[in-house]
Amino acid sequence: MIAFFLAYHLLLRKETFFTANRWFLLTGLVTSALLPLFFIKKIRYVERPKLTIDDMIALSSQTATKVSNAVPIKESIDWIQIALISYGIVVAVLLVKVLLNLFSVMKLVHGQKVQKEERYAIIDINKAVVPFSFFNYIVFNSRLYAAEELENIICHEKVHSKQKHSLDVLLAHFFTIIFWINPIVWWYKKAVIQNLEFIADHHAIQQIEDKKAYQKTLLKVVSHQSCLPITNHFYQSLIKKRIVMLNKNQSHSSNSWKYAAVLPALIAFVFLFQVQVVAQEKKVKTSSDAVKATAIGYVTNKDATNEEMKNDTKTAKEQLGLDYKFSNVKRNDKGEIIAIKIEYKTKEGKSGKIEVDSDEPIEPIYFNAEGDKIGFTKMNVPNFAQNNNSSDKTVFRDIKINTAKENEDVKGTQNSIIIINGQKYDDATLRDLDPNFIQKIDVITDKDVVKKYDEKDKHSVIMVTTKTIKDSENITVRDKPIIFSNDNGDDIVITDNYKLFKVPGSPSVLFSENAPVLIVNGNVQSNPKATLEIMDVNKIKSVRIYDENDKESKGTPIKKVVITTK
Repeated sequence: MIAFFLAYHLLLRKETFFTANRWFLLTGLVTSALLPLFFIKKIRYVERPKLTIDDMIALSSQTATKVSNAVPIKESIDWIQIALISYGIVVAVLLVKVLLNLFSVMKLVHGQKVQKEERYAIIDINKAVVPFSFFNYIVFNSRLYAAEELENIICHEKVHSKQKHSLDVLLAHFFTIIFWINPIVWWYKKAVIQNLEFIADHHAIQQIEDKKAYQKTLLKVVSHQSCLPITNHFYQSLIKKRIVMLNKNQSHSSNSWKYAAVLPALIAFVFLFQVQVVAQEKKVKTSSDAVKATAIGYVTNKDATNEEMKNDTKTAKEQLGLDYKFSNVKRNDKGEIIAIKIEYKTKEGKSGKIEVDSDEPIEPIYFNAEGDKIGFTKMNVPNFAQNNNSSDKTVFRDIKINTAKENEDVKGTQNSIIIINGQKYDDATLRDLDPNFIQKIDVITDKDVVKKYDEKDKHSVIMVTTKTIKDSENITVRDKPIIFSNDNGDDIVITDNYKLFKVPGSPSVLFSENAPVLIVNGNVQSNPKATLEIMDVNKIKSVRIYDENDKESKGTPIKKVVITTK
């Protein structure tokens, strides 16, 4: 807005390109409002600093041998919220003021005798008001002016009405309401209204023979100063400037280059303020065989699609070298499976099959391949519809994936026992734990406590407590499946104590400490499993899943999950 205003004030204000100036000023208003909504995204790759044990100990709230209760923090005043409320109050006051002005205009013309002349509604009112126009209404008091003066006034106001200058005035007032704290917007509004008067004067004088008489009319109207701000009124407190512009020679067309002068300023503004730098962690390089499936499980139910079954076959082959195929599939009128034959054969020659043929939709068929355990098993499927007030929700196929990092430099203390949420972990897990998810760290050096863990050469116990999801009305037990609708219409299923993640149409994925890649609000998470376990799914806005080619997964194995929260 500053760029456009300064360009107008310094370069264009004294030119007679009044109509061009009108559109230049309006463009400035619209651009100033829309430009901040668009950003040029620039990604800067950074390495996430690894936490050492010393760093973790520094986060500890105590170094004593006993765990102390947390001290509640006194809530401070939310000055940002107070500022926003105060800002909103001023906006409301200014809006009410404009609405009252609109009401005053309607009240003034209501019940008055209207004379129709082409598109104009001319009202001769017996009140001491300055002549004005508001859209198609032209209002004046004929008793205050001579016939020639009245003709000049009406000619001027018809220009305002014909060119719909009232829209410009309302837009300028709207900007002062929303952006009232910016001093530039008030000067900008004044420039917009002033230029509209120049336009009306310029067109009116071309239809009037006596230019001096028109100028005298301007001076006479000065004495009548009762006017409404939202109208285009004949009097403005810039009579001298208007008279100067009336007597000024037409600007030479070669001066039109000045309109382009604002472009470099806008370009500079974009590169200075509209480039959004996003920090992203460098991806950890893995070997070609780093991703290995250790267990595959499928649930085939009555609603399974041909595409899903095709993906199951493909995934089983790729992950375990397992021949897994479907045949003899029959469906009823509703598209539900009533007959199916499923066969499998391992590369060692072990095989099996299951066949169902009835008039009723099939019960869920569970196939498990975990180590030496392989075969079909009956399974009771949780009733998601009852738990989530939705309908026809069923368990989807499950694929569990573990990802192993290659050439990872794991360093840590050899003198401490690492306990995270009551479970013993190694030094690497502690180092990779994201500090954002740590609720409390206790360092215990009491020998009796250390001895309980039956670890030789250990002198202390580092006990880490991570944040946990807060109970809410619709999540009372953490091991219950959760279903919520994504913004693209898909249903997201989270089961197995918030570790198993399922998007319909794609294989599900088991979150581990290092797989799949998890990005939350643009930030790569170092421990996807921990992140998902502490995340409040009620705050998830959208989920996007990608395959190994960084394309949105359409039945392909999930390699990256991108979550945006509310």
